[in-house]
Amino acid sequence: MKISVRVLSLTMLVGLFFIPTSAQAQSGYSSYTELTNKMKALNNANKNITELTSVAKTKGGKDVWLLTIGSGDVKNHPGIAVIGGAKASHILGTELTLRFAEQLLSTANTKETKALLASTTFYVFPQINPDAATQYFDKLKYERDGNMTSTDADR
Repeated sequence: MKISVRVLSLTMLVGLFFIPTSAQAQSGYSSYTELTNKMKALNNANKNITELTSVAKTKGGKDVWLLTIGSGDVKNHPGIAVIGGAKASHILGTELTLRFAEQLLSTANTKETKALLASTTFYVFPQINPDAATQYFDKLKYERDGNMTSTDADR
């Protein structure tokens, strides 16, 4: 039994050196400006199947972005909303939503994805609370869930 555990441990350790390095880890989270630039770049590179619109302006003056992905009569296709940043303290959701859009658009020319986009519209909201999420990128970092609207919890 001791030999089996040692052999297994050695095999696992050696196996770590052969993990492909093509899958690179992301170095950080996207600030509001970086997110905006990435969304604009995705839209510009895929204008035939995307539309980038600002669906709202926050009290802090930031746009709430919507990237619509689909082909044909997108307004009459069944839709799927992909929402990130609903709770600003979960900034990973913004990155996952952005990555979803990037992956979907990177395969847009395949037969399967073309068929999917011809029958389904994706509504990608990468960050629906940008005012609060921005706090993670300011000099003083702290968890904030509210937007720029002042509130009085006693009333």
